[in-house]
Amino acid sequence: MHGPGYVVLWIVLLLVLLAAGWRRRWWPFAAYAAGCLVFFVEMNRGNGGWDDLADFATFLVFVVPLYFIGTVVWLLMLLVERRRRTRR
Repeated sequence: MHGPGYVVLWIVLLLVLLAAGWRRRWWPFAAYAAGCLVFFVEMNRGNGGWDDLADFATFLVFVVPLYFIGTVVWLLMLLVERRRRTRR
């Protein structure tokens, strides 16, 4: 069983995912959903006693870059949207 740190991590990951869905930012939502899905699959897979290390490695190698990409895309979408508004 995983500790309270995993619960806090999942809360943060899912809140960011829900915020993207709520704001209808579908490209960042897709990146965040992919990160959540990869992390969920990894956490539920047996790793022969190396569960915490495997979860941490998956988080660093897959989830963090996907969330970073999603955040960059979200910011770029915001900038483009603001630029379109000011040109009108």
